[in-house]
Amino acid sequence: MMTAALRTADVRVQVLGQTLVETAGAVDPERRSILTEAAICVALHPEGIRPAVLGTMLWPLGATADVVAGTVERLRAWLGHDAQGLPHLREDAEGRLVMGPGVVVDWDVLR
Repeated sequence: MMTAALRTADVRVQVLGQTLVETAGAVDPERRSILTEAAICVALHPEGIRPAVLGTMLWPLGATADVVAGTVERLRAWLGHDAQGLPHLREDAEGRLVMGPGVVVDWDVLR
């Protein structure tokens, strides 16, 4: 059942083997790598991750809040929206980034 969910999910995140994010959205090829890394970071933190922490993970030497916010917005645009019109990349009540239920991670399917 879960492997079917992986095949039919709106957004598929692969962390086992070659990392990959599959979604219908278009992405600038020059930004694909950083956005893939950002998507994986969020997907592997189902309890949510604060944008500042994500920024530290992506840019250990530092990045401005504007750079992090821009990356989050590009990621949100790339991942798109579910059938109800909600973004796949969401914020919880405390401002943490979380993936919506239309995002399936291969790690979750196989464990």
